[in-house]
Amino acid sequence: MTLGDFFTFEVEPRHKQVFYRAGELHNLGTDTMQLWLVGAAHPRRDMTLLSEHYAAGADTGPDMLQHDGQEGGLVIRGEVEVTVGSNIQVLRAGDAYYFDSREPHRFRNVGREEAQIVSASTPPTL
Repeated sequence: MTLGDFFTFEVEPRHKQVFYRAGELHNLGTDTMQLWLVGAAHPRRDMTLLSEHYAAGADTGPDMLQHDGQEGGLVIRGEVEVTVGSNIQVLRAGDAYYFDSREPHRFRNVGREEAQIVSASTPPTL
């Protein structure tokens, strides 16, 4: 069971649902780091698809993240510092990343405004 499955356990599966309105997404994050999960109730969800929103200064925490699989994303707005292993890069709207998520990684909004990333990872970890 993924973390997303745990927090959306009571969501009724919609086997034929293809489209999701904004109000149907589930926030797996916090007030400062919102992680909106697409397809929470999909019966055979094989990836995690997120719309991530980071308040100014917000980050994924002091510890680096690691999990099996691959992860990729596209910065929609704002400035996000992405750390993967010893590589650190500030990405802006239109920039993207893709990496083996077994590498330690971290995300931090280094801008003054909210930052948004649309990301996908497989297998689903959230």
